[in-house]
Amino acid sequence: MLALNKPTTCRGAILIEVLGAAFFFIATAALLLHCQTNIALQLHAIEQEEKLQQHQQDKKQKASVETFYEQQWQDISRFGNLTVKSAQQ
Repeated sequence: MLALNKPTTCRGAILIEVLGAAFFFIATAALLLHCQTNIALQLHAIEQEEKLQQHQQDKKQKASVETFYEQQWQDISRFGNLTVKSAQQ
């Protein structure tokens, strides 16, 4: 019975402490969510940049292998008559 007659100033301090802890928890969660979103966006940008660089590199390699002229029959006929040989000989 004596506990009920205590002054209520202690209860207000506990409420402020709980609200402060809740604020700290929510602020930390929001900060972590923001950081996670930024990391995901940066990872996506890095992946896109790598794909673009790989595409450009593949394009350069393909260009170095391909010829840039169209081959005509007159170009081949300069070597003389062509004969077809079977692979069994």
